[in-house]
Amino acid sequence: MALNKYIYLGKSHDSKSISIMKKNIVFIIDDIYNGGGIARVNLCLIEYLLKTKQYNITLVSLCKPQEKSFYKIPEKCQLINLPLTSFKIRKDTWKAAYKLHQLFPSDFKSTFIINDVGHNIPAWLGLKHCKKAKFISWSHMNFFNGSKYGFSGFGKRLAVKKFDHLIALTKEDQAYYIKCKKCYTNI
Repeated sequence: MALNKYIYLGKSHDSKSISIMKKNIVFIIDDIYNGGGIARVNLCLIEYLLKTKQYNITLVSLCKPQEKSFYKIPEKCQLINLPLTSFKIRKDTWKAAYKLHQLFPSDFKSTFIINDVGHNIPAWLGLKHCKKAKFISWSHMNFFNGSKYGFSGFGKRLAVKKFDHLIALTKEDQAYYIKCKKCYTNI
């Protein structure tokens, strides 16, 4: 009798251990090495989730790694750096989507938390093949910031129509997202 295998980022597990495996959460962020607030909030949340011992946490940084991170990255958090020198949304969208597609197999069951609505585009293009996954867009800016028709505008509309959840910055932003046509997302 053949032993069923489950692949988690290159690690094999037998099918008997799947039921006791932790839930997977993947955070996708532009640059985890800078000293900005988004990096800090993500790392605080990751640290909290790791303390519960219920989750496998993977952090994907779209930028090339630097020698030292401004904030401490928890040891139990698997860090994946995409080899993009500096993520420029218009220039590197297809590269980032391709790399994300290569990282995660189609049967990968996870919750992907995408930081910044502009990153929704490469994340969706690269990860929509993961049929068992859930997608959360975490908007860190006001609804009216950015172009209505640029990457952030398209990323907002993509989140509203295709993602499972969207985290809005304020109650006012939440109301504007809900007013978007054909809103299928939990906001």
